[in-house]
Amino acid sequence: MTLDNSLSDTHTVVEVKAPDRLGLLYLVTRALAAEGLDIATAKIATDLDHALDAFYVTDREGQKVEAPAALARLRAAIEAALARGAGVRCCGRYKGEVAQVADPVARVMVGLRSRPNQLSFLGLVCSVIAAALFAADQRRAGASAWRSRARSTSSTAALARASGQVSPFGAFLDSVLDRYSGPPRAGGRSCSSSRASAAWTWWSRCSWP
Repeated sequence: MTLDNSLSDTHTVVEVKAPDRLGLLYLVTRALAAEGLDIATAKIATDLDHALDAFYVTDREGQKVEAPAALARLRAAIEAALARGAGVRCCGRYKGEVAQVADPVARVMVGLRSRPNQLSFLGLVCSVIAAALFAADQRRAGASAWRSRARSTSSTAALARASGQVSPFGAFLDSVLDRYSGPPRAGGRSCSSSRASAAWTWWSRCSWP
């Protein structure tokens, strides 16, 4: 965990690198709020079982956190938050199983000269296709498209490692595209659910003999 006042002219940057687990983001943001800090921007990324998060924060007056005592309190609060439930991993216990599937696929993709960023964009495309299928009430086909998106996402990190193309930008791009993948699917499923609800409403209002 690092606190940096040189990366931004207006905000203190809190960088957190820790094993990912359920509730980690909540614990960190709660610690920031408890210190009276406002989060202007959050960059959230995950590489298999590790969280790589950055928070751009200011104090109640909208200023950087620069006082040594305030920085010390902030560091202690975040370290205490990270220590809570440190033995609980979100994905770590499945890392071996994921690697057994993803690593051979990644080696094949290296031979085909595929790039990790291409897989990230492919995941987004699969999400949009899944959304369109869900909206058209093609739920099985939509689920298949969503599974394809999940496979491409799980292979991205393995391909980056196998090809030696691991980079902060790649992790950030994968995180951003991953978060843009959720809304299309949710929208498609909402359209499907709305259509089903409208059909049921019409059916229930019909007067049957």
